[in-house]
Amino acid sequence: MSEIQEKKSGSRAAIFTIVAFLLLTYALLFTSLQLGYKASLLPLVLTLHLLYNPLIVLAFLSFGLGGGVVAILFPALFGQLISVIASSSLYRLPPTSFFITGIIAYVFLKRERDFQQKNEIEMEELEAEYNVLKEERIKNEAERGGWRKRMLKYSILREITESLSFSLSLDEISNLVTDSALYIIGKGETALLFLIENGKLSLRATSHLGSDFEPQKRVKSKVGDAFDKWVLKRRQNLIVIDGEKDFRFRTFSGGKGERKVRSLISSPLLRGGEVGGILRLDSSLPGEYAADDLRLLDIVASLTSLAMENAELYQRTKELAIRDNLTGLYVHKHFRDRLEEELKRALAQNYPLSLVMLDLDHFKNYNDKFGHIAGDIVLRHLAKILMEETTPGNLIARYGGEEFCILLPRTDKEEAYCLAERIRKRLSKHTITLRRVKTRITVSLGIATLPQDARTSTDLIKKADEALYRAKDGGKDCVCT
Repeated sequence: MSEIQEKKSGSRAAIFTIVAFLLLTYALLFTSLQLGYKASLLPLVLTLHLLYNPLIVLAFLSFGLGGGVVAILFPALFGQLISVIASSSLYRLPPTSFFITGIIAYVFLKRERDFQQKNEIEMEELEAEYNVLKEERIKNEAERGGWRKRMLKYSILREITESLSFSLSLDEISNLVTDSALYIIGKGETALLFLIENGKLSLRATSHLGSDFEPQKRVKSKVGDAFDKWVLKRRQNLIVIDGEKDFRFRTFSGGKGERKVRSLISSPLLRGGEVGGILRLDSSLPGEYAADDLRLLDIVASLTSLAMENAELYQRTKELAIRDNLTGLYVHKHFRDRLEEELKRALAQNYPLSLVMLDLDHFKNYNDKFGHIAGDIVLRHLAKILMEETTPGNLIARYGGEEFCILLPRTDKEEAYCLAERIRKRLSKHTITLRRVKTRITVSLGIATLPQDARTSTDLIKKADEALYRAKDGGKDCVCT
């Protein structure tokens, strides 16, 4: 029963007690006044008088001790009045019963109140224990939820680690890291990965949460902003709760048209104490990130550094396998593989492909006169000049010994001849000091072009080699086609 219902029930009992007292008193008064005329009403008056006893009990229950005492005194005095009116000592018995009933009611009331008070104390204690248990349950559920989220994140982190361990491409690693960082932390809008290239920060990969991105959310700065420069300079993790209120960046508002960044977390990619890049998540809303998010991002950044270091090591190992140790040019096998690829592409797309083969004139004389170390110096000088004179789209290889070749996609015979002649003239004017003796080198060059000279790789090499030998037989230091 609720507290309101208990109050209503108590009010009804009090009203009933008062009304019953008034009715009983009226009945007694009326009958007692009739005793002088009708003695037969005496037992009825006595019975009515005894009915005060249950009303006394009700008074104790409804009004407490004060109401109970009043309920005892009133009928007792009224009984004495009736004794006088009726001239009968029998009316002196009920007042005694009133006091006995009152004592019994008081003892019962006291016990009931003590019992109720004890119950209330126990209920308060139980309620307090229940509240404590409820708070502990809520806390435990929150902790369990937090642990579940952490376990899920670390499970995803393990998957990321496995994916990174199998990735040996920098582009693949970059895209995987930005996507994974945004997914595992699950906050913010943009993930950015900057790498140090040629001593400067350069944006390598970006990821966005959702597909409804407006132009203002596109990354325009490709070299980092004030936040990235802070991380790069201090080599420390950075968390910004609100960029507009952070005293470190209060003067930074971004350029015109730049994305609005209010909060972010950023972690440097450290390699041996040096910063190799920056991994960053940001949001246009303030207070988006917490310290736990930054710690998780730092773990992802560490994994990224290791994965990129492994990828770079793999690329260097791969380069060593296809490049000549002495000159740094591609080796013969790699040249043949690339030649097949370029030839198929040239035939399919119908564009010219030229091959220049060149050979050092009188190279044996350098070895005999100055030694093999001097011959190595000459080869390195030649390789350096060839790389300087060609474009990135060309492929230069050491074909064997002192013989070199240059593969020129989308280059006809006339253009190839101009390049070969430019190389020949520069080499003839280039001075090399060997054992304090200044000397010059010359080369003979032969050119063949697809499709007019050949349509297979074997025939193309054969035609270029034949042109080279014609240049040798023609007096050396010349170009033949």
